[in-house]
Amino acid sequence: MKIRKDSLKSNLYFIFILSISIPTIILTIVIFFYMRSQYNSQLDRDIRNQLNSSSITISKILTNMRSANESSFISSQAFNALPLFINPSLEVDPLRLNQIRRNYEEIVYKNMFNIRQDIEAVSFFPYLKEGDDINSFIVSRTSEGVYTDREYDYYNQSWYKDIKDENSSEQVLYNKELPPYLSHFYVDDFPIISIVDEVQNLNTGKPLGIMRTDIRVSDLEKELGNIIVEDDTYIVVCQDKDIIATSSPLDSYARYFLEENDNNLIHGYTKVSQDIPKTPFTLYYLKSKSDAIFALIFSIVLLIFAILMETEIGFSIFRRQSKEMIVSLNSIIETMNEYKKGNLEARAHGSRVKDIDKFSHSLNDMAIKLKNTIDNEYIAVIDRKTAQYNALQSQINPHFFYNTLNGFIALNRMGEQKKLEKSIISLTKLFRYTCADTDYVAFEEEFKFVREYLKLQKIKYEDRLLVNFDISDEAKIILVPRLILQPIVENAIIHGLEPVSRAVTISISANVFKTSYGDNLLIVVKDDGCGCSSEDLQINNSIALANIQSRIQIFSQGGILTSKSEKDKGVEIYISIPLEERVKKI
Repeated sequence: MKIRKDSLKSNLYFIFILSISIPTIILTIVIFFYMRSQYNSQLDRDIRNQLNSSSITISKILTNMRSANESSFISSQAFNALPLFINPSLEVDPLRLNQIRRNYEEIVYKNMFNIRQDIEAVSFFPYLKEGDDINSFIVSRTSEGVYTDREYDYYNQSWYKDIKDENSSEQVLYNKELPPYLSHFYVDDFPIISIVDEVQNLNTGKPLGIMRTDIRVSDLEKELGNIIVEDDTYIVVCQDKDIIATSSPLDSYARYFLEENDNNLIHGYTKVSQDIPKTPFTLYYLKSKSDAIFALIFSIVLLIFAILMETEIGFSIFRRQSKEMIVSLNSIIETMNEYKKGNLEARAHGSRVKDIDKFSHSLNDMAIKLKNTIDNEYIAVIDRKTAQYNALQSQINPHFFYNTLNGFIALNRMGEQKKLEKSIISLTKLFRYTCADTDYVAFEEEFKFVREYLKLQKIKYEDRLLVNFDISDEAKIILVPRLILQPIVENAIIHGLEPVSRAVTISISANVFKTSYGDNLLIVVKDDGCGCSSEDLQINNSIALANIQSRIQIFSQGGILTSKSEKDKGVEIYISIPLEERVKKI
């Protein structure tokens, strides 16, 4: 494989980009999450303040309604009228009765208009006993005095039963439609909110009935509308899934979001809820996510601008500082090229960069000394060293290391730091294994080495390289010669995988088989690559296979290596090692 060679200038630029991009990315992430955290914290505070303000407003409305309820019977004039409403058969002077009734009307109207001007009606529903007639007494904003309703069957209403049976002392009610006892006074229908409370005899504590105060829902919406909120923001009062009142009319999108609770909507709403104390109502705060999206876009644009400015300034400084170094290094390279041609008279220029200047002077001194010794013993030394180098170089296959290092460079450029770290660790394991002093290892160690080797090959071939393993536990502990699998696997990759463009599977299996002559370890390495003819696959023609076969035979008498190949169907290598007691276990 051809090794990619980059110029010093491009490498310096790459290092610069890498050194500035990593801190910039980290800083960008930190700033982004910090800004988002600050935005969310501020948003949470605003929402809670708005919810608390809205809850206080609604609670104040309900408190005023309770006051109207209480004031309508705790005064002596109203208190004297209630027993007459319950039992009209009491013998009371008609003039006196009429005066008491007028006093009650006056008290109720006064409470309705003084305590809270938007109270729609105050009604009294006496507790019924067996044989009593139905009588409810309503004072409406539009009624002329106390209206007696003898048809409304309030005794069958759930709120009446709950309070009478002492299940609750007070209830807050929501009616989508106008209750029947108010339909006498209004032509149009409208929803109301009511507070119902039990009325007791102030002297005996005996319950007399239920007092109910009503207001229109539209009056509640007016109060919510007075709360200052941002555009595309809503305050909503709900009971279960029913929308009771809103600070402003909901658009169809906000209504859908509230009713369906679909948080997957991209341009949805931030929704926060809060229960209103002592009521069945829940207060919702809906804020459009468009503000958050705008804040996110603004943050991204701001960060991109900061990154561009930082990169521009850094690049200008780097280019100015690196220019001198590149010029000096180019001078050194040109001088070395002249030495390579045999021109030892060439000299490298000095540099303002201290280390490069020292290198230039050292190179020049070396050239002077080399020229002085070129005609004597130095030539012989060079020849010996060259011969030794070539001998060592011929014993290894450099393609594996070149491919691996190129794979590392690719992972680094893609930002795959974890993969790169794991790959370097795998390469370290391979070096440690190849440099070991022992000649024999447990098969499990040999298998681990090949598996690490295949991991590194996956960096280059990715999905084109598929592997299968079938190693029995009995085979793992058997001693085998070191480095008998890797050359076979490497041949499968070079000669089976590289010539084709499709995916190739390499299978490695190791199992112990019992025969009439004793136990045998059978190692099989297969690939379904391009394959070759049987004539081409001769062990004597392969340095790697011949080497493995010789070492197997030395290791165990009777050990053999056989092969099988078919064009376009792959190659199969079989290693059979008879097991003797001395090699069965570590």
